[in-house]
Amino acid sequence: GSKIRVFKLGLNNTLIATQTTAALGAVLRASQILEDIWLFLSGTQVDDPSAADMLRGVNGSKIRVFKLGLNNTLIATQTTAALGAVLRASQILEDVQLFLSGTQVDDASAADMLRGVNGSKIRVFKLGLNNTLIATQTTAALGAVLRASQILEDVQLFLSATQVDDKSAADMLRGVNGSKIRVFSFGLRSTPVGTQTSAALGAVLRTSQVLEDVVLDLGGTQVDDPSGADLLRGVNGSKIRV
Repeated sequence: GSKIRVFKLGLNNTLIATQTTAALGAVLRASQILEDIWLFLSGTQVDDPSAADMLRGVNGSKIRVFKLGLNNTLIATQTTAALGAVLRASQILEDVQLFLSGTQVDDASAADMLRGVNGSKIRVFKLGLNNTLIATQTTAALGAVLRASQILEDVQLFLSATQVDDKSAADMLRGVNGSKIRVFSFGLRSTPVGTQTSAALGAVLRTSQVLEDVVLDLGGTQVDDPSGADLLRGVNGSKIRV
């Protein structure tokens, strides 16, 4: 793997486990020039220690694109710690996609994973943490990453069925520069978000004049009629296709 710049591996819904992650980690660690990594290992038998060992020691300093899928696995705090270390090693991240829904990731570990990540060059940011125990610490760290970028184009946040509340979700969105956002997906289904979140969300959407794709999943929340209306008022729909 010493000369590998781009590495893409899809093994979703297979019986892979510790042997595969050990071999995969060895390949990734062999390269000092990794730029683009896609690892899709969702629905597998990968556990927390093995996923963490796979990521430890990977040189992330040149990584621009990082995509990791571990939905519905047994990963938790060890994996998020190792993942955060890889992400923080790069000052040139442009595209970050982390799919960790249905895992044992908790609020403190998800927040630690995101803290210190340099978001200044990020254009695409996708984070899936549905059905996890994330809450206020995670949203605070996530907001800091998003606010660091002035060039966000594609933001997709899937935080449904979590412990995220109205104030923390609103704080996460406040100050995010939406002026270049074309794609915006936001899932907070079955959470106690309400008027503060909808107000902050509307402010982000109204800053963009180039929206093309908007998906808002706020079912089962405390958003009411006036706040739902306020969220939508003034949004420029002239270029929206989806």
